[in-house]
Amino acid sequence: MRLTHPRIHPVPDDQLTADQAELLAPMQKSGRVLNIFRTLAAAPKAAKGFLAWGNYILSRRNDLPAREREIVIMRTGFLCKSGYEWTQHHRISLNAGLSEAEIARIKIGAELPAGAPPTPPCCKPATNFTTTSSSPMRRGRRCERTSPRSSAWTSSSPPASTRRSR
Repeated sequence: MRLTHPRIHPVPDDQLTADQAELLAPMQKSGRVLNIFRTLAAAPKAAKGFLAWGNYILSRRNDLPAREREIVIMRTGFLCKSGYEWTQHHRISLNAGLSEAEIARIKIGAELPAGAPPTPPCCKPATNFTTTSSSPMRRGRRCERTSPRSSAWTSSSPPASTRRSR
C-alpha cells in the first residue's frame, strides 16, 4: 500500500513554534530543510534525539565504513518498503562508492543464484534484523520478509512507502 498523503504532515515555516524553529534553524541556514525534518519537528524532543543519532550514524565517528553503512540502510529500507529511505540513500550510496549494480543486488540480499557476483556480507545481518520474529521491526509489523522466492515486492523499481495503519 502506498500512502496518498502523509500520516503526519510536515510543519510549514509559518506554523513553527519557537522550539520547532530552533530545531530547524541550522538546516534553514544551509538553505534546505527536507520534509523528514519538518515532519520530525512535530515532536521537537523526539526529533533532537533522532537527529543526534542520525548525525552520528552518518558521520565519520561511526565505526562502520560509509559503504557498508549504506548497504545496511538500503537493505533495511528495501525490506521495509520505504520508498523515501531508498530514494534518499540511493544518491548517498553512490557517493559512498557503491555502483548501480551493487545497489540492485541489495534488493536480492544474501540469497543469490550460483555464479552471481557476491553480495556484501553486511546484507545478511540487515536482512536478519528486519525479518526475524525477535526483531523489533517485525514485532512492530513494519517489515515483511522479502526474498527472490517470495511474492512480495522484488522488482527493480524503488519500493513505495508502505506503513500500515493500526
